[in-house]
Amino acid sequence: MLALVPLTAPVQAQSAPAVISDQEPVSNLPVSQVNKLAVTEAYIATLTPEERIELADRLLRGLPYSQSNPLIVSDFTTGSRLFEEALATASGDEFALLEYQYGKALLATSEPDKGRRATEHLEIALENGRKDAGLRLAMEFVSNPENVKEAVGPERAKELFQPFLSDGDPETLLGYAELIEGEDPEEARSLRLLAFTQLAVEAPSDARAAILMGNAYLDGSIGEKNLEKAVANYASALTGGSANGGYLIYSALKDLLDEPDIAARVKNALVASVTLGSVKATLRLLDDYTDKNRLGVTREEAEQLASLLSETGHSDGLYYQIRIFEKLLKDGQKLSTNEMDATVEKFLASGTSLSTDDAEKLGGRILRSTLPQDMRFGYSLYFFEYALERGSVSAAYELGDLVLGRLSSSQYFDKLGDKALQKKALSALQYAAERDNQLAMVRLGDVYRTNEFVELSLSEAEEWYKKAVALDPTPRALERLASFINATREDAQSLDEALSLLQSAAAQNSASAMTTLGTIYLRGKRTLTPDVPRALTWLHRAVDAGSTQALIVLGEFYRDSEQNFELARNSFQAAVDAGDGKGWIGIASLHELAGEPQKMMAALKSGSDAENPEAMVAYAFALLQKSADDQEAFSLLQRAQQLGIDSSGTNLRVAETYIATGEPVNIGTGLDILNVLVDRGYGPAVARAVRIYLSSEAGTPDLEKALSIASVGLTQGYTAPMVQVALTLSEGTPEIEADPEQAIQLLKQVYQKSPQSLDVAFRLGQAYTDGTYVERDLDLALQYFEEAATQGSVRAQLRTAKAYLDGVGTERNSTKAIGWYQQAADAGSTTALLQLGRIFASGGITEINPELAFVYFYRAAEADSTEAKAEVGRSLLAGFGIDQNIDLGVKWLEDAGEDGSARAMYDLFFHFIYQDTPDAQQVAIEWLHRAAENGSAEAMFRYAAHLRAEAKDDNAKGVKEWLKRASAAGHQYSATILTSGWKEYVE
Repeated sequence: MLALVPLTAPVQAQSAPAVISDQEPVSNLPVSQVNKLAVTEAYIATLTPEERIELADRLLRGLPYSQSNPLIVSDFTTGSRLFEEALATASGDEFALLEYQYGKALLATSEPDKGRRATEHLEIALENGRKDAGLRLAMEFVSNPENVKEAVGPERAKELFQPFLSDGDPETLLGYAELIEGEDPEEARSLRLLAFTQLAVEAPSDARAAILMGNAYLDGSIGEKNLEKAVANYASALTGGSANGGYLIYSALKDLLDEPDIAARVKNALVASVTLGSVKATLRLLDDYTDKNRLGVTREEAEQLASLLSETGHSDGLYYQIRIFEKLLKDGQKLSTNEMDATVEKFLASGTSLSTDDAEKLGGRILRSTLPQDMRFGYSLYFFEYALERGSVSAAYELGDLVLGRLSSSQYFDKLGDKALQKKALSALQYAAERDNQLAMVRLGDVYRTNEFVELSLSEAEEWYKKAVALDPTPRALERLASFINATREDAQSLDEALSLLQSAAAQNSASAMTTLGTIYLRGKRTLTPDVPRALTWLHRAVDAGSTQALIVLGEFYRDSEQNFELARNSFQAAVDAGDGKGWIGIASLHELAGEPQKMMAALKSGSDAENPEAMVAYAFALLQKSADDQEAFSLLQRAQQLGIDSSGTNLRVAETYIATGEPVNIGTGLDILNVLVDRGYGPAVARAVRIYLSSEAGTPDLEKALSIASVGLTQGYTAPMVQVALTLSEGTPEIEADPEQAIQLLKQVYQKSPQSLDVAFRLGQAYTDGTYVERDLDLALQYFEEAATQGSVRAQLRTAKAYLDGVGTERNSTKAIGWYQQAADAGSTTALLQLGRIFASGGITEINPELAFVYFYRAAEADSTEAKAEVGRSLLAGFGIDQNIDLGVKWLEDAGEDGSARAMYDLFFHFIYQDTPDAQQVAIEWLHRAAENGSAEAMFRYAAHLRAEAKDDNAKGVKEWLKRASAAGHQYSATILTSGWKEYVE
């Protein structure tokens, strides 16, 4: 065990100066003149100009005001203002000194832009004759080069050091030694030896010298490393009054804290530093207590330290008290609301200077804590409101997101009063979004897209998403806009736009964008056919970027498509190993497929034990299938609700699981949860509730209830549930009588609410075309079809094109017909491509254009259209629109024939029948027979003729059978033969 130089007893505050710094404290300032919440103007007015500058320096650096009032408060705004006011009236040497002091103080702050601002002031000081400003820049380059990188590089740093090296100041020598270490290690070592010799001679008991010597022994910069001597020097600095000594002892020995005597001595040193005013030592003791507590800090000591932070104006006091509470809960102890209330009230009454940033930080820390949800939400909301009242844009977003997203499914939300808080949340998001907070823009897009708490407005949603992308194309904004486009548009151009957005996000290493791309290419989407190699490339990239969801998708692919259960298990297990409990659901599914129910249950239990809400719901459902009154299952469902409190989707699955038990009590519980989600406008819950009430899932179907919920959903802009009611009424069910007329009226209501609803417009067009339940009106039908076509519905574009082609419901219009077919073709419709090919091949409504016809046929054939393959084959055989190529033409016809095209088979019969070789004749008859079997009436008649021509004794029956089949398929001559005497025909 390492032998340590014994530490003295904890140093008492009166044994050393209360402040260890390079400036003297403000003297004799009455405590009564200091307002703990802010430095008042009245207090500032009592100070001399020199005292104002010292106060400004301390405000920027967070140092105590005085020995009599060791209050630590960082007030950057006031400190900066005092410096700026002094600079405005200063000149000459005084001006240069102030610039130097201001720049030096800025470097000690935690402001994100401190380096640039400090550099500006130090450069001005240097230009006005303060050479020590140059030394400060050089020293900063050595210790924190990022702060001054725009003004100082290695060569300039050397130049700035040069005027001061001859002075022999140890710190200057050590700084220069570190600067030249890489290019001249021997010179650097010589300078260090000189520096430490100076320290030993000039200040053998100086705390600063002891710390520098300790650092040298710790890093071996003047010889071999010596931990014992390093700690001895830090201990000397601590007894000499350096508040940093204890923290340095901890830093040196932190890897040895598992040894009890070392841990005790380190704790002793940190406590000594705390008594000297070291915030770092206080934070280290608290961090250790709330983590592994290797230092043996008690709860009482931790609470005293947290209170000390609050009493000395440090906003982290409450944060650490919350961490103490979290530790208690983790250790199995209970925490009452009264304890939390008292702690917050004590913190607020302590007079802590709570800045806007501190309040927002506290709100976020509380929200992310493991405290009970009521405490988390209530107090995080309080601090976000505190910051918002002071104009914080980011706090406005946090408040809005908290209320609308994370409280939307909690009981606590009800206590706060839904409507008032919703209004406040929406106003907060609007406030933040209008001030260029991108997160708020995206959140507003989500709100208007999902119609939670507001009336659905796809145009508003799209506008906010596009504003977010225009402000900064971050992965989050790009992915939300891509998701919106994918969900609301059907045309190929929009799909391309969405894919482009996702690829831009993926280029920024977004694992979720890579996963989405992989999923789209894996499953295909509208006009995009699946591309498995590309999909797997994206998914493996997503895995490399840390996506566990990509592992889940890969596991499902290997399980369902490849039937490779080993790879599937590896993927699911990798997700589990990466901390995603959903992987257990995948593993359970593999055991279910293998007929291993016990292993399946064990896997689901593992996911549940990992506190994955989805796994909990799945495990609960499996338990309920075995025992409908299983209390463990209901406990799991309640826990899943708590864990998924920010997920309406989780709560919906919980509701569905209760309902699926079929037990009246459980159904009631599930419906209660479902109705809460419906009342809050959660679209999927509205749709699910309508489906349940239209079916017998929850008992007797209730059309009136379903229609009522769908009507509310429709007022919010959610159309799918009402469409579901209309479809049910159009056909009827065993329990619900069909009412097609009411169905049409409901579809009209949906159309009036949302004309852009493609499915509704198309169905109305069909209804007025068929005239089954309404009076036939082809003009009105075309209006509905054209509206849906304009919105991007491909099937509506085909119906609209056909109407203009045939003059149904309108005058024939070849230009419009071709135009609509072209739009559908551009969206990937092979039907449209085939139809365009036939239009340009036959003429009639436009001039014949064989070359263009072949292009359309070929595009459709490439998209795997069977009929288009046949057209390409015929064109090649005839040399129509392309050079004749018999062999290639036959190949295309054979491909079409193998795909089941009776017409292609019949064409192949004609091609081979006129060849004089026996083999060709045999092939011809085989294709003829296949064409007849696949429904070609003409082929059936010719096959009958072929049998007749063979004149075999047993062919008569076959001839009659094929004539009858041809007649049934509409072949008139066959029908005539059968009625006039088929025997004579055979003979």
